[in-house]
Amino acid sequence: MLYGTAFAGMGHRVKALSHNAYNDDSPQINDSGQVAWTGVDGTDFEIYLFDGMKTTQLTDNVYSDVGPQINNSAQVVWYSREGSDNEIYLYDGSATIQLTDDADDDFNPQINDGAQVVWYGFDGTDFEIYLYDGTTTLQLTNNAFHDRDPRINASGQVVWVGHDGNDNEIYLHDGATTVQLTDNAFSDSDPKINDDGQVVWNGSDGTDFEIYLFDGIGTTIKLTDNDHFDASPQINAGGQVVWYGSPLSNNDDEIFFYDGTAVTQLTDNGPFFFDRNPQINDDGHIAWQGFDGDWKVYFYDGTAIKQLSKKSVSNIFPQINAGDQVVWRGANGNDSEIYLATPRADR
Repeated sequence: MLYGTAFAGMGHRVKALSHNAYNDDSPQINDSGQVAWTGVDGTDFEIYLFDGMKTTQLTDNVYSDVGPQINNSAQVVWYSREGSDNEIYLYDGSATIQLTDDADDDFNPQINDGAQVVWYGFDGTDFEIYLYDGTTTLQLTNNAFHDRDPRINASGQVVWVGHDGNDNEIYLHDGATTVQLTDNAFSDSDPKINDDGQVVWNGSDGTDFEIYLFDGIGTTIKLTDNDHFDASPQINAGGQVVWYGSPLSNNDDEIFFYDGTAVTQLTDNGPFFFDRNPQINDDGHIAWQGFDGDWKVYFYDGTAIKQLSKKSVSNIFPQINAGDQVVWRGANGNDSEIYLATPRADR
């Protein structure tokens, strides 16, 4: 069923963070085990924060609040449908600040540990990239094309996808200038950046999508070169990369891991078993979701693969922190709840 390792039993204890009759979604976890998510309160989506002991509802309004992200100080950002458009909000640990207040839509904020926030917003013509530096908001792009999906690292470097008039390319703002990392005739997307300025993304090579790694200095490495689709790359502080690929001959998705030197296929299971959405921490430990008739959450500790979710329901969108805690959304047959798996002390 699994490649290169034995299937291991439970080494985590799992508990539900939400207990209600409504849908809870999009959990994010920081390195202290604090979790933010969005959940329906009976009327619309609100933002919730679990501080390790108790859960606090951060928003209580008539608009849907979605897309939360959390940093290691438990500061949370999200966007909210405020009337006729979406705006960006920041909970700084004590109060909520509205970062945008305009007539156009703002989406998908990301936050670093310095409370710098990046997002993309409509300027009346197209989508541009914006950065809140803790005091003021800067517009990083100003062109006639769409710029989307920004990510920010601890140094305030920002990477995003931008259209150049022909196709989507990858751009990096280093704090002073913007560099175009790709310049080709094919589409590049889904960039991620680590704190050393290394960037990973997936890009078409004219036949299918492959995984690329910019080393932060000036060299781009093509990590894959095959005849199948590679997607959803994630990178950790050590430059290790995880993604999933779809071998055409097997009709399934598998998890692949680049350790800085070589690529290893972590899963190798039968047709119609789909492994997707991998996440990696700085120890090279990985969580993902796998489908064998329903979706389950799996954890790789560098040696063995363990199934974390126990119920035969839909368990998806896992996130992992530095302490090997994993959070995900699980459907219980009636609605979806948030689950947290914590390593047992005796594992």
